[in-house]
Amino acid sequence: MENTALNNASIFIMVLGAIVLVLWLISLIRILILKNRIRRKNGYIWRQKLDIQDLHARIREESAARTRAEESLEAAYAANDALAGKPVAEGTVSAPRISPIEKLDEAMERSHAYLRSSFSESDLTMMTGLEEREIYKALGDRSFGEYVNKWRLDYAISTMRESDGRTSESIAADCGFPSLSAMDKTCRKILGMDIEELEDVIKS
Repeated sequence: MENTALNNASIFIMVLGAIVLVLWLISLIRILILKNRIRRKNGYIWRQKLDIQDLHARIREESAARTRAEESLEAAYAANDALAGKPVAEGTVSAPRISPIEKLDEAMERSHAYLRSSFSESDLTMMTGLEEREIYKALGDRSFGEYVNKWRLDYAISTMRESDGRTSESIAADCGFPSLSAMDKTCRKILGMDIEELEDVIKS
């Protein structure tokens, strides 16, 4: 009886030791996996590290290209008018023509009306004097929402640089985005990174 009890106790101790060893191995594997994820995340952030001025330049790059295209189109219209023989008053100097996209950008820069979540095409029409069809023509293949969200993201980046401890949700709301996910989607589309990665770049 005594030997049986000793054998049972030995078996119990061995089983318990095996369980402890397995749990230790599982914990070790989890730690190694976590370290590997952190290492890959840091490597990705390092590859994505950009100067904040480059971020602003990338956001405005598309608008600059659109402006140049609009200027070329306006020049083509003027040449067409000249070929059509439309009269021009002698001795007059025509004022420089502002393209529709320049009117839109100027209105957005001046008013910051895009910070309102309810900002709409009709608001932009009132601000610029352009009809909605002219606005859509000036935007080209961009939607109104994409154009407005580009301005909102630009403002959000400036806010992130100056804010101290503010949450992404608060910044998104103040910049006119209906939700944090909407700002994240815009950030991915324009900059190729999510909000968390953008914040890492700004803080670095």
